[in-house]
Amino acid sequence: MKTLSINRSIAGPVLVLGIMLTAFVIVSSDAFQTNPKELAMAITVDLTLLSPILYLLLIRKTNLPNITVVPVFVLGMISTGLMLPSQHHATLHFVETYFLPFVELGAISVIIWKFVKLRRSFVKNAERNIDFFEVMKEAAKEVIPGKASVFLATELSTFYYGLINWKKRALAPMEFTYHCKSSSTALFYVVMFLAVVETFVLHLLLQRWSEVAAWIFSAISIYTVFQVLGIVRSMSQRPTRLNSDSIDVRYGILNEVSIPFDQIESIEHSTAAKEWNKEIRALSPFGDFEGHNVVIKVKEPLKINGIYGIKRSFSELAFHLDEPELFLESYEERVKGG
Repeated sequence: MKTLSINRSIAGPVLVLGIMLTAFVIVSSDAFQTNPKELAMAITVDLTLLSPILYLLLIRKTNLPNITVVPVFVLGMISTGLMLPSQHHATLHFVETYFLPFVELGAISVIIWKFVKLRRSFVKNAERNIDFFEVMKEAAKEVIPGKASVFLATELSTFYYGLINWKKRALAPMEFTYHCKSSSTALFYVVMFLAVVETFVLHLLLQRWSEVAAWIFSAISIYTVFQVLGIVRSMSQRPTRLNSDSIDVRYGILNEVSIPFDQIESIEHSTAAKEWNKEIRALSPFGDFEGHNVVIKVKEPLKINGIYGIKRSFSELAFHLDEPELFLESYEERVKGG
């Protein structure tokens, strides 16, 4: 049964690729020039409707999520638009008008349903602390495979922290802030201010060359500013947490790592300057500009989970906490109590 599942997982993408290649060959042949209207309709149906349906039938009960049929559908539409001459897009326009909205609505509904379902399960578990970013990563993982799920979770969480959740978060026991007494917030706001100024100046310069290019650049810059705002707001919502057997060290949605107690070689209150490299890392992107007051050395290299799923290994991690003495005392009590 396992072999069959693996074969069907491979067969789905291979079938889609085969249909696309066949369509390309047909469009490039003399037969298409003889009967362009009929063949254009058949190719559009094959790429946008038949291909996703066959793909879905093949990947059912495999390790590929059913939601991956959505990118297959979108890929079919894009391929059809690129292969066929514009005068033969009538069937494609029909699909865009009557099928695409339902596909979009279905994909969004699945994501929301998965998120609600997972969040309810978290709420029922009284011992598990609710964290929007963690819940969103779990929900996205259920509907989108691989690193794409982390990308989606990050984008939605940026929107949530930047625009929706401005309510002050009450600290739970064994949670520690890191943004109140550091320069991190001020540094991020400086970055945002400089980005806004740069956007305004470059927009005026690019406008002389191309109005479209100027607005595209401005839109990207404004979105970047919004992302930075989401990161800043997430810092107060995602404190560092001391668990019964591990430490969740966080820096908003930008960086995080869970360090088991049995992997800790040493932990100390230190502000000594460091030479940053692949083994000695700062949790903050600002490094020495922000400073640190806690340093953890681990027995074996661990990985920091960065934004959009970027991972970096470390053997020594330096970060800032607003109350480092209280954190170290609490850690010692936890270790002794264990």
